[in-house]
Amino acid sequence: MSKTRESGEQAVVQLGFLPDETAVGEDEDTSSCKDGFGFDDEGITRDQPSATWRLHFDSRADYRASVEDLRRAWTASGLTVEDIPAPGKGEPGEGMPGIKTSDDAGIELSFGPAWLSGDPELVADGGCVRHRYY
Repeated sequence: MSKTRESGEQAVVQLGFLPDETAVGEDEDTSSCKDGFGFDDEGITRDQPSATWRLHFDSRADYRASVEDLRRAWTASGLTVEDIPAPGKGEPGEGMPGIKTSDDAGIELSFGPAWLSGDPELVADGGCVRHRYY
């Protein structure tokens, strides 16, 4: 299991969900992780590991309580938590604020409404990782 997935699963469990039942997908590559020309020197490859979990709450009040519970858990772990503003009126996830942090390994964790659907989700993003192989 990748460190990115492991970090995300820990946050999902802190929210009271089972990671295997809420996982949406995992991605190991993105074009934004490539250099300006879309390729690297010979012997180098890059990936950008990320994983997403879609979470269901019975009400917006339950969702908001979970945001605050996760904020407390991350803060208690010594992490700096930033607010994600709620989408505006008429946008997916309207009125649902989120939070984000980076863990000790530099993995960005965010919890809030999905950009397109507005459904609550937790995303773990490992950033751009460069590998040298021979």
